[in-house]
Amino acid sequence: MVDISTIIDAVIIAIIAISVVVAFFRGFISEALSLIVWILAFVGAVKYYESVGEMLPKLFGNSMSMLSGEDSIFGALISFAITFIGLLIILGLLNLLITFLLRKFNISWPDRLLGAFFGLLRGMFIVAIISLFIIESPFKDNEYWTQAKLSPIASSWANTLAGFIPENFLESINTSVIAPAKASIEQNSDTLRSEALKSVL
Repeated sequence: MVDISTIIDAVIIAIIAISVVVAFFRGFISEALSLIVWILAFVGAVKYYESVGEMLPKLFGNSMSMLSGEDSIFGALISFAITFIGLLIILGLLNLLITFLLRKFNISWPDRLLGAFFGLLRGMFIVAIISLFIIESPFKDNEYWTQAKLSPIASSWANTLAGFIPENFLESINTSVIAPAKASIEQNSDTLRSEALKSVL
Protein backbone atom coordinates (compact mmCIF):
# COMPACT_ATOMS: atom_id res chain seq x y z
CA MET A 1 0.00 0.00 0.00
CA VAL A 2 1.30 3.44 -0.95
CA ASP A 3 2.15 5.70 1.98
CA ILE A 4 0.40 9.06 1.50
CA SER A 5 2.99 10.78 3.71
CA THR A 6 5.72 9.60 1.34
CA ILE A 7 3.75 10.96 -1.61
CA ILE A 8 3.50 14.35 0.11
CA ASP A 9 7.28 14.38 0.60
CA ALA A 10 7.76 13.38 -3.05
CA VAL A 11 5.47 16.18 -4.26
CA ILE A 12 7.39 18.78 -2.23
CA ILE A 13 10.71 17.52 -3.60
CA ALA A 14 9.32 17.38 -7.16
CA ILE A 15 8.04 20.97 -7.04
CA ILE A 16 11.43 22.28 -5.93
CA ALA A 17 13.44 20.00 -8.25
CA ILE A 18 11.41 20.91 -11.34
CA SER A 19 11.67 24.60 -10.50
CA VAL A 20 15.47 24.34 -10.11
CA VAL A 21 15.98 22.35 -13.35
CA VAL A 22 13.80 24.69 -15.41
CA ALA A 23 15.55 27.69 -13.88
CA PHE A 24 18.99 26.24 -14.65
CA PHE A 25 18.22 26.10 -18.37
CA ARG A 26 16.47 29.46 -18.47
CA GLY A 27 19.21 31.37 -16.68
CA PHE A 28 19.41 34.04 -14.00
CA ILE A 29 17.74 36.97 -15.74
CA SER A 30 14.65 35.03 -16.76
CA GLU A 31 14.33 33.32 -13.37
CA ALA A 32 14.88 36.49 -11.38
CA LEU A 33 12.03 38.05 -13.34
CA SER A 34 9.95 34.90 -12.88
CA LEU A 35 10.42 34.97 -9.10
CA ILE A 36 9.44 38.63 -9.05
CA VAL A 37 6.33 37.76 -11.09
CA TRP A 38 5.25 35.11 -8.56
CA ILE A 39 5.82 37.43 -5.60
CA LEU A 40 4.01 40.36 -7.21
CA ALA A 41 1.10 38.12 -8.22
CA PHE A 42 0.76 36.79 -4.67
CA VAL A 43 1.06 40.23 -3.05
CA GLY A 44 -1.42 41.67 -5.55
CA ALA A 45 -3.89 38.83 -4.91
CA VAL A 46 -3.68 39.33 -1.13
CA LYS A 47 -4.24 43.06 -1.54
CA TYR A 48 -6.96 43.11 -4.19
CA TYR A 49 -8.88 39.81 -3.92
CA GLU A 50 -11.70 41.48 -1.97
CA SER A 51 -12.14 44.16 -4.64
CA VAL A 52 -12.15 41.49 -7.36
CA GLY A 53 -14.71 39.49 -5.38
CA GLU A 54 -16.99 42.54 -5.30
CA MET A 55 -16.55 43.26 -9.02
CA LEU A 56 -17.16 39.78 -10.43
CA PRO A 57 -20.86 39.47 -9.47
CA LYS A 58 -21.49 42.89 -11.02
CA LEU A 59 -19.74 41.88 -14.24
CA PHE A 60 -21.13 38.36 -14.61
CA GLY A 61 -24.41 38.53 -12.70
CA ASN A 62 -25.92 35.60 -10.82
CA SER A 63 -23.33 33.16 -12.15
CA MET A 64 -20.80 34.81 -9.83
CA SER A 65 -23.18 35.57 -6.93
CA MET A 66 -21.39 32.97 -4.79
CA LEU A 67 -18.48 35.39 -4.52
CA SER A 68 -20.48 37.91 -2.56
CA GLY A 69 -22.28 37.91 0.73
CA GLU A 70 -21.27 37.10 4.26
CA ASP A 71 -22.46 33.51 3.95
CA SER A 72 -20.23 32.74 0.99
CA ILE A 73 -18.15 29.64 1.74
CA PHE A 74 -15.76 29.71 -1.18
CA GLY A 75 -15.99 33.38 -2.17
CA ALA A 76 -12.71 34.53 -0.66
CA LEU A 77 -10.78 31.52 -1.93
CA ILE A 78 -12.17 31.78 -5.47
CA SER A 79 -11.59 35.54 -5.59
CA PHE A 80 -8.00 35.04 -4.44
CA ALA A 81 -7.40 32.28 -7.00
CA ILE A 82 -8.84 34.34 -9.87
CA THR A 83 -6.82 37.41 -8.88
CA PHE A 84 -3.60 35.43 -8.40
CA ILE A 85 -3.88 33.51 -11.68
CA GLY A 86 -4.88 36.63 -13.60
CA LEU A 87 -1.90 38.60 -12.32
CA LEU A 88 0.37 35.60 -12.90
CA ILE A 89 -0.69 35.44 -16.56
CA ILE A 90 -0.39 39.19 -17.19
CA LEU A 91 2.97 39.55 -15.46
CA GLY A 92 4.15 36.27 -17.00
CA LEU A 93 3.50 37.61 -20.50
CA LEU A 94 5.50 40.71 -19.62
CA ASN A 95 8.30 38.45 -18.39
CA LEU A 96 8.26 36.53 -21.68
CA LEU A 97 8.53 39.78 -23.64
CA ILE A 98 11.51 40.98 -21.60
CA THR A 99 13.18 37.55 -21.83
CA PHE A 100 12.65 37.50 -25.60
CA LEU A 101 14.35 40.88 -25.93
CA LEU A 102 17.31 39.61 -23.89
CA ARG A 103 17.77 36.34 -25.80
CA LYS A 104 20.46 37.84 -28.00
CA PHE A 105 22.82 37.64 -25.02
CA ASN A 106 24.53 34.30 -24.47
CA ILE A 107 23.68 32.50 -21.23
CA SER A 108 26.85 31.63 -19.32
CA TRP A 109 27.34 28.95 -16.67
CA PRO A 110 27.34 31.52 -13.81
CA ASP A 111 24.07 32.82 -15.20
CA ARG A 112 22.61 29.29 -15.23
CA LEU A 113 23.76 28.59 -11.67
CA LEU A 114 22.29 31.85 -10.41
CA GLY A 115 19.13 30.94 -12.29
CA ALA A 116 19.02 27.59 -10.50
CA PHE A 117 19.33 29.41 -7.17
CA PHE A 118 16.35 31.59 -8.01
CA GLY A 119 14.53 28.46 -9.14
CA LEU A 120 15.15 27.01 -5.68
CA LEU A 121 13.67 30.13 -4.09
CA ARG A 122 10.66 29.96 -6.40
CA GLY A 123 10.09 26.29 -5.59
CA MET A 124 10.24 27.06 -1.86
CA PHE A 125 7.79 29.93 -2.40
CA ILE A 126 5.30 27.67 -4.21
CA VAL A 127 5.56 25.02 -1.48
CA ALA A 128 5.07 27.75 1.16
CA ILE A 129 1.86 28.97 -0.51
CA ILE A 130 0.41 25.45 -0.66
CA SER A 131 1.50 24.69 2.91
CA LEU A 132 -0.01 27.94 4.16
CA PHE A 133 -3.47 26.85 3.06
CA ILE A 134 -2.88 23.39 4.56
CA ILE A 135 -1.84 24.64 8.01
CA GLU A 136 -4.81 27.00 8.04
CA SER A 137 -7.17 24.08 7.34
CA PRO A 138 -8.38 21.04 9.31
CA PHE A 139 -5.92 18.96 7.26
CA LYS A 140 -3.03 20.33 9.34
CA ASP A 141 -3.74 17.70 12.01
CA ASN A 142 -4.15 14.87 9.51
CA GLU A 143 -1.70 12.04 10.15
CA TYR A 144 -0.60 11.97 6.51
CA TRP A 145 0.56 15.59 6.76
CA THR A 146 2.02 15.36 10.27
CA GLN A 147 3.93 12.16 9.44
CA ALA A 148 5.46 13.54 6.25
CA LYS A 149 9.15 14.15 6.92
CA LEU A 150 9.20 17.45 5.04
CA SER A 151 5.99 18.89 6.52
CA PRO A 152 7.80 20.69 9.41
CA ILE A 153 10.11 22.40 6.92
CA ALA A 154 7.23 23.31 4.60
CA SER A 155 5.21 24.58 7.57
CA SER A 156 8.12 26.77 8.70
CA TRP A 157 8.28 28.31 5.22
CA ALA A 158 4.51 28.87 5.34
CA ASN A 159 4.73 30.53 8.77
CA THR A 160 7.46 32.83 7.46
CA LEU A 161 5.28 33.74 4.49
CA ALA A 162 2.28 34.30 6.79
CA GLY A 163 4.25 37.02 8.55
CA PHE A 164 4.02 39.14 5.39
CA ILE A 165 0.29 38.61 4.88
CA PRO A 166 -2.35 40.97 6.36
CA GLU A 167 -4.25 39.35 9.23
CA ASN A 168 -7.62 40.22 7.68
CA PHE A 169 -6.81 37.96 4.71
CA LEU A 170 -6.14 34.90 6.88
CA GLU A 171 -9.17 35.74 9.03
CA SER A 172 -11.31 35.99 5.90
CA ILE A 173 -10.10 32.61 4.66
CA ASN A 174 -10.75 31.07 8.08
CA THR A 175 -14.22 32.60 8.36
CA SER A 176 -15.47 31.99 4.83
CA VAL A 177 -13.71 28.74 3.94
CA ILE A 178 -11.92 26.89 6.74
CA ALA A 179 -14.53 27.16 9.52
CA PRO A 180 -17.52 26.12 7.33
CA ALA A 181 -15.50 23.27 5.81
CA LYS A 182 -14.46 22.04 9.26
CA ALA A 183 -18.05 22.22 10.50
CA SER A 184 -19.23 20.30 7.44
CA ILE A 185 -16.60 17.60 7.97
CA GLU A 186 -17.53 17.24 11.64
CA GLN A 187 -21.24 17.11 10.79
CA ASN A 188 -20.68 14.43 8.16
CA SER A 189 -18.54 12.45 10.60
CA ASP A 190 -21.27 12.61 13.25
CA THR A 191 -23.85 11.51 10.67
CA LEU A 192 -21.72 8.57 9.57
CA ARG A 193 -21.15 7.49 13.18
CA SER A 194 -24.85 7.75 13.91
CA GLU A 195 -25.78 5.68 10.87
CA ALA A 196 -23.11 3.11 11.75
CA LEU A 197 -24.52 2.74 15.28
CA LYS A 198 -28.04 2.37 13.91
CA SER A 199 -26.93 -0.37 11.52
CA VAL A 200 -25.20 -2.21 14.37
CA LEU A 201 -28.16 -1.92 16.71
